Amino acid sequence: MTIYEISIYSKPSIKNIPEKEKSIFQISNIVKMKKIILFAIGLCLVQLSNAQNILPTSGNVGIGTTNPLHGKLHIAGDGAANGINLWTNSGETTSRIWINSTANTFHVTRGDNPLRGITIDNLGLVGIGTATPKHGKLHISGNGASQGINLWTNSGEVTSRIWIDAPNNTFHLSRSSDALKGITIDDLGNVGMGTTTPTHRLAVNGTVRAKEIICEVGPWPDYVFASAYELISLTEVKNFIDLNGHLPNIPSAKVVAQEGIKLAEMNVKLLEKIEELTLYTIEQESKINSLENLIMSIAKDQELLKSSINQNKK
Repeated sequence: MTIYEISIYSKPSIKNIPEKEKSIFQISNIVKMKKIILFAIGLCLVQLSNAQNILPTSGNVGIGTTNPLHGKLHIAGDGAANGINLWTNSGETTSRIWINSTANTFHVTRGDNPLRGITIDNLGLVGIGTATPKHGKLHISGNGASQGINLWTNSGEVTSRIWIDAPNNTFHLSRSSDALKGITIDDLGNVGMGTTTPTHRLAVNGTVRAKEIICEVGPWPDYVFASAYELISLTEVKNFIDLNGHLPNIPSAKVVAQEGIKLAEMNVKLLEKIEELTLYTIEQESKINSLENLIMSIAKDQELLKSSINQNKK
């Protein structure tokens, strides 16, 4: 069989090849072309395996933009799908970092829901649980103990919670989710401890221990010692007690059981009674002294009379 050499760099010609050998030539040519193609593919694969991203030593990097102007890394994209997305191996979205150009907000979220993460608006206000922070530098939107600020120990036990109760317009700082184990502030500014419905500036459902309590009071009962003060007689006091069962100007046991007592006011009333009692004592002492003088005078007169009688007998 005659061997025909054909250059791979020239167009093959089979004009001068006998007809019976043309098929052999064609098969040989096809085999050579396959080898060339396989060699070229292998060369490309080698190049790809050794390829690296080569960046200039200076300049900005752009993702989503051909004209990076803002920082060393400029990522252009709007919306959760066009930000930085972190995915698990299972394909589930775990976290996203993105912007909303329409609202001028920046988000770090779980998934694409801005309510499940942190929002920063163009004024620098930070929102947690809200995409539109408005109330202060840090705006946390949530209702109930589980949606406030929760502080946990390493063991997983809740230690403290800061939260609001929207239906009742109350703010709570509590141990766990039990509002009674902490402090409650209502919409009027009343503070409750051991109660979630304080009706006074400070309502404590329990005992209070302090070294000193200073109360602001009204007029102090020195007015009892003024000459114009009308001190009722002890007879009048007795009649009042017989009729009402308590001292004048002092609340009854029934009233105290229903309303409690106001410490400052009660101290004023008690001091008033002490000062009235002092006046009664002074008055009684004056009467006693007068009686004693009278008795001594009578006794002296009796001695004189007795002495005169004895002298007359003699």
